[in-house]
Amino acid sequence: MIPHRTESIQLSIRLLGGLHVGRQQHLLVRCRMGASLADLMKEIELAYSESANSLLRGVSVGETLIFVNNRHVRPEEAEALVLRDGDVVSLLPPLAGG
Repeated sequence: MIPHRTESIQLSIRLLGGLHVGRQQHLLVRCRMGASLADLMKEIELAYSESANSLLRGVSVGETLIFVNNRHVRPEEAEALVLRDGDVVSLLPPLAGG
């Protein structure tokens, strides 16, 4: 019997607009094959939101502009968008100013 192996994919996460983890604004992450953008966002929040050197608190599908391979993804598309190996996900938080 061949042991069950979970396939995974590697994604590049670009953090824009002041987001960072430590001094990093670029992350390479692995997630399971078949994961949606919504799944990835939940994993990012769980993995990085509590880090003392992280500015990813509050990053969510509804509050952050998200691009996959330079294409804007609307919040209502996040559940259905299945990520593929090598995708580049860019996160841009809401900006305020005056």
